[in-house]
Amino acid sequence: MAEAEVFPTPVAQLWTYLGASWDGSTLGHHYRPEIEDGHNWSFNKNIIQGARPGAQYMVFLASPDKVKIAGEYAPVYKGLVDDQERARLELDDREAQARARMAKQAKNDMSTSALEEALRPIIQEYSRRNRTGKAALLGSLIEIVSRV
Repeated sequence: MAEAEVFPTPVAQLWTYLGASWDGSTLGHHYRPEIEDGHNWSFNKNIIQGARPGAQYMVFLASPDKVKIAGEYAPVYKGLVDDQERARLELDDREAQARARMAKQAKNDMSTSALEEALRPIIQEYSRRNRTGKAALLGSLIEIVSRV
């Protein structure tokens, strides 16, 4: 396996936080380097705490695909992009955050599924039994389900 390139000293690069996006299962946070190298950076969490869409930061790369975000190499705030671009980025970010919240809420709402509701009396009976009684109840359930 080839060794990944590591810079002798971290390389500074100006990034713009583009905001979040929702792909239906994951909320991603995206950054665009101001030097176009064809590489947009995406993370499962916002690596720059408190970053707002349109904010620009000087970040430091340890290698072409690794960012340093702590200690003396913590990102440094450099300003904001123009108002029109920032407004668009903020709108996209708010939409993605809202979609992620709604998906999480829908998942939570569905946690009490119809099957769980139907099994509630059996679950209550199971909790009242001792170890032998629990094993017998589970055995009976498996027998009934396997007959179908």
